[in-house]
Amino acid sequence: MNRPPRLAWLPPVCLNAVLGVLAIVPFFALALFLRNFPLHDLGLTRREPTENDGILGWVILLVPLGGTSLGIWFLSNYLVRNTTRARALPARRYWLLSTAVVCLPFLLGTGWAALGRLWPHLP
Repeated sequence: MNRPPRLAWLPPVCLNAVLGVLAIVPFFALALFLRNFPLHDLGLTRREPTENDGILGWVILLVPLGGTSLGIWFLSNYLVRNTTRARALPARRYWLLSTAVVCLPFLLGTGWAALGRLWPHLP
């Protein structure tokens, strides 16, 4: 069985870690939108009391922000996959790892904030 070298995973992991830090802003905007509209309508969350602008402002913000971020993520991963040794990696694992690593900074920040609310004495 011919396995790709372990260093072939380094460029996609580094790229997606950097993109994940940049993607905190679109992920946070998406989380606010989800909390204020669909999850509120299902009765799972409370809407922010100062939210009175409606859904159009969020759509105007999220479509370009999310589309640009998704486009940059896809094109940069496509280029890294096709121009480095990462092309020897299985496609399904490559895209799954890329998705997981790009979401990791937002999830870690959200988890840290949740821990801070549960235990206020944490640094």
